[in-house]
Formats: sequence, structure tokens, C-alpha cells
Amino acid sequence: MRSASSAGKMNILLCGYYGFHNAGDDATLHAVMDSIRSAAPQAELTVLSGSPEETACLYRCRAAARFSLPAVCRALRACDALVFGGGSLLQDVTSTRSLLYYLLLLRAARLLGKKTMLFGNGIGPVLTAANRRRVAAAVRKIDCVTLRDEDSLHELGKMGVDRQDLMVTADPVFAYRCQNADASLLSEAAVPEDMPFVAVSVRSWTGMDAFSVQAAAAFDEICRSSGRSIVFLPMHPEYDRQTSEKIAQRMECRAYVLPDGSADQLMAVIGRADMVVSMRLHALVFAARMGVPAAGIVYDPKTASFLKQMGMPSCGDVAGFTAEKAAAVMRTVLDSREDCSREIRGRSAVLERKAEENARAFMHMMSGQKEKQ
Repeated sequence: MRSASSAGKMNILLCGYYGFHNAGDDATLHAVMDSIRSAAPQAELTVLSGSPEETACLYRCRAAARFSLPAVCRALRACDALVFGGGSLLQDVTSTRSLLYYLLLLRAARLLGKKTMLFGNGIGPVLTAANRRRVAAAVRKIDCVTLRDEDSLHELGKMGVDRQDLMVTADPVFAYRCQNADASLLSEAAVPEDMPFVAVSVRSWTGMDAFSVQAAAAFDEICRSSGRSIVFLPMHPEYDRQTSEKIAQRMECRAYVLPDGSADQLMAVIGRADMVVSMRLHALVFAARMGVPAAGIVYDPKTASFLKQMGMPSCGDVAGFTAEKAAAVMRTVLDSREDCSREIRGRSAVLERKAEENARAFMHMMSGQKEKQ
């Protein structure tokens, strides 16, 4: 088979949780596309998307409906490589059905003689023994694997994947630059222009009734003790808005819930915040990119892994979350904002350089070379 590099043109099929109006995944797609286009201006990109027409318009690319078998088959046949761009696709917490979808894509690409890559991916959680065997078998055959954190590497090791060429890089969003510094979502939500605030990102999850009560109490305490307001950012409105509004309604102090916004708009809002408190991984990544102090609320190992990577504190797990602990953590961060910001900017700069390695590994794969470790 003729290599894409020798032909001078690359047809790349990008796969992820794209086209579902999740700001974190939208930023991931944008970052992956920018990275590949910078490294290979000749690349023609096609995206498997839940909203293909919208994706094609927004990102100036071809797009195929991810749930249309004929469209997916055509896209696979036409591509030179299938690239899983960012995210945690190889996991079964969402469902085994979701995992099998991605594994089937990898298998089909391999049968068609296409190259395959995990581009700054997270791995897991993979809970069942059968699914762990499936993921291990698939990863052993992928042409190029870059991982966003050490925990993903360790997880593959526990699955029995013994490859010396696995690379730990960084989440692709660390290579993303905010294109629009417009924080107009704040005025749309009637947030007073000069009011300092803490940006909060929460999502629906199990045990949210008890969590909502404790979270509302914690945020009320911060409002009273620091003079700041709470501004909720629905990163994925379908899953975040209801939980955000529920907590805001339980608060005694006035809180604000932003309207739906793009990744750029939400990142711009985060850049104006004094602190970010988030369940969502990419709200924490946005905070890191903007140099804003942050603390996490852990519902998934990926959040805990990122907090460790960035030296950010945890306000606690969703299960067993208490207002007292969360408020104490937030007060500590707010009292040391300048030091926290300096630390975060330093670590973010390191991860930005590591995120650039994703595209270099991609180019080595396409040219048939091995990335040097």
C-alpha cells in the first residue's frame, strides 16, 4: 500500500466524542485538528461526528455521521489513518456498547490496512475482565499510542500491555489557544461587571441529591466569607445545566448559571474567575491554560489523575462530599491565589510542550518512522 507521506497528501479520519455540544470535547477536536494541520498542511481531515453538518461548518473539514454504518464505512475506506483524538474513549463506565463501538472502528481500520493512533488519549476506567482483555488486545495492535497521563500508562500495564513505544504526552487541549477572549456570557447571565466570582463546573452523576445539598452549603460559605459570587458553567449543557440550577436554587446567596457557550467563550469566562471548582476535567484544563487557581471534585479517576498531575487540591469525592471540607479547600486556594497561579502556569507550560509531541508522533507514524523515546 502506498504511504500517505509518499503521495504527498494525507486523508485522516478523526474519531472522538465529537458533535455533542460538550465544550471540553469541542476544544479537544479543535486542538487535535490545529496540531495536525500545523504539522501536515496537506492533510485532509474528516471527523466522525454526532452533528456532521455542524462540525463540517465549524471546523472547515469533512464530517461523517458516526452512527451511520454506510457513512463510517466510506470514511474508513477513504482514509490513510484513523486517529482517536483525545478523550477517554477506551472505557466502559459509559457503557460496554460505547467501548465496543470504538474497538470495532479500530478493528475495521486494521482490516482495511489503515494506520491507527491514540492521540493524547486517556485509558479507562475499564471495569470488567472481558473488556480489559479487549482493550489490551486492541492497544497492542495500534500503530502509535500517545497518552495524556502516567495513570493511563500504568492502567495499560495492569492490563498486560507491554509496549516500549508507548508515550506519555499531555491532553491535546494543552496545545489549544483560546481564539475569542469574549466573556459576554457573563453579561448575558446578568453577572455584575465588577463582581469577583468563583467559576463552578458540575455534572449529573450518581448520588447528586446529597452532593447538591453539601455543595450549596459550601458555596454559600465562600460567598459570605470572601465576598465572591458563584458562577456555574455548563460545559455539556445536556448533563450539566439541571445539576447547576439545582445547586444554585438551594443556595441562600445569589448564584448565576451561564447560558450555553462555546469552548472559547467558556475559557474566556474562566480567565476572568478568581478560582475554578470543577467536576469536569476540561474545565480544570481550561483553568490551567488560563493560569487560574483551581480545585477538583472527583467523580472519575481521570479527574483525580489530572489534579495530581497539576498539583491542584481536591474538594473531595462526589460520594461523601462535605461542605466543611470543600469550603476549607476553596478558602485555602483563594488565600494563596498568586502562588497557585504561578505554580499552575509553570506546570501548564510544561504540558503545552508535551502536548506538541502528539503531532510529532503522528508525523513519525505517517512517515513510517518510530518516535525516539
